[in-house]
Amino acid sequence: MYLIFGTMINFLMPIAISIINKAVDKIPDDLDSVIKDFVIKLLKKAAAKTENKLDDELVAAVAKALLES
Repeated sequence: MYLIFGTMINFLMPIAISIINKAVDKIPDDLDSVIKDFVIKLLKKAAAKTENKLDDELVAAVAKALLES
């Protein structure tokens, strides 16, 4: 049983490492700005559905704080 498990690990581990390395290589260098843009767009869409001016002001304040940091 151990021999089969060890053989499977020895076979699958290089494949898994290759997949992980390819995925890591595709991460953009400016990941923090991509995440900030996504959060701001998500908040804007949510605030647009409420039709509340206070929500719009809150989103603007959050966007300003995220973009300044």
